Amino acid sequence: MVLGDLGAAIARALRNMNSAMVINGEVVDSLLKEIGNALVASDVNVMLVANMRKSIKATINFDDLAAGVNKRRVIEKV
Repeated sequence: MVLGDLGAAIARALRNMNSAMVINGEVVDSLLKEIGNALVASDVNVMLVANMRKSIKATINFDDLAAGVNKRRVIEKV
C-alpha cells in the first residue's frame, strides 16, 4: 500500500498548490518539500530526492515566463 500512500501524498501536495492564491517561490518550495517528504517516507534515496528538488527548482524560472502563462500548469509539467 506504499504506492497508494505515495500517490495520495503527491495528489494532496498538488491540491494544496492549486488552492494557493498566488504562485511564487514559497509555494513551489512547499510543494517540493511535501513531495520530497512523501518520497523519503516511501524509501526513495534521500540524495535522489535532493537532486530532483534541485533540478525542478532550476527548471522553474518565474522571471522568464510570459505574463499570460499559467504557472500551475508549468509546475505540474515540470
